[in-house]
Amino acid sequence: MTRNPTDDLQHWSDLIGGGDYSAAKRHLFECVEHYKTGVKGEDLDSGKALATSGLFRALYDFTILKELTEVPSWWCHSKTIEQAWGLYWDCIERFDFVNGAVETPVLDQADEYLTGFKRRFDEAIGTGNLYASPEIIIKRETCSICRKDIRACDHVPGRVYGGLHCQAMVEDFDIRAVSFVRTPKDPRCRIWSWCHVEREGKTYFEQVAMMCLFSLTDFLKGPGWADGLPARPAKKRRRQRRKTTRR
Repeated sequence: MTRNPTDDLQHWSDLIGGGDYSAAKRHLFECVEHYKTGVKGEDLDSGKALATSGLFRALYDFTILKELTEVPSWWCHSKTIEQAWGLYWDCIERFDFVNGAVETPVLDQADEYLTGFKRRFDEAIGTGNLYASPEIIIKRETCSICRKDIRACDHVPGRVYGGLHCQAMVEDFDIRAVSFVRTPKDPRCRIWSWCHVEREGKTYFEQVAMMCLFSLTDFLKGPGWADGLPARPAKKRRRQRRKTTRR
């Protein structure tokens, strides 16, 4: 089946407008899986395929964020707040990844929504004062493609080889210390007010995220990237009437 990104974006917009988030997520998943098949190397067509599939991947997280925060009382639950905050920054990075590579009004619409979301979030929850920032010593990094030492192989991190996105995979590391900073490298590692615990006159932090696993091209590894993908609704079977013959 021939697909067109413009038509696929319009269909997603129609589903979102109708409040059918489950169908919207299924549609986006199919789009990502379809367009990523064009990512085969470093040529221009592969670059377009990577940007297009990356756009629909960004919209997948964006859709989850909109669905999650549609309930007026979402900001009353700490776990929902943390999830929404992480999704917001995932969306920021994913849209930045494809910005400039694809041209669509959807990017401007998403940027406008995310800007408004951040403003409303700060008004309801407040701005973060402290973030966790670990001091990490990386002992060994390997290539995500050939699994060799990243310094010894011929692959370049950031490039695509045969549909695979090269990345430096951290295999061994030490965490020497954790600092509390006001300007973090990763805003997802926010120390929330409910993480503060007072004991014997001292303040402790519990259940604080020090590192967050995030990959812009997780969708290239396989269909497992779509956590929580809703199943297709079961088709209703038509009952067959049995003919009875009276004797």
